[in-house]
Amino acid sequence: LELADLVVLVGSNTAWCHPILFQRIAKIKESRPAMKLVVIDPRRTATSDLADLHLPLKPGSDVWLFNGLLDYLSRNGYADQAFVAAHTQG
Repeated sequence: LELADLVVLVGSNTAWCHPILFQRIAKIKESRPAMKLVVIDPRRTATSDLADLHLPLKPGSDVWLFNGLLDYLSRNGYADQAFVAAHTQG
């Protein structure tokens, strides 16, 4: 975690549910401001307040975001095609 350039939290108020992990993330951001934190959660929380980007998606709409990201990765050659072929059908 301390070496991550990007941390993405989805549907988790880490500040409340995982306070030790949240404290680690806050400490990392303080020492390495270049590390980015993205929070995808409809709620405004202490975790989203720390985030560089808060995406307050409507409940249930996160599947559209992830499908779009997967499509982007696939179309631009970022997907590991061998992994996908070995772990999916159709």
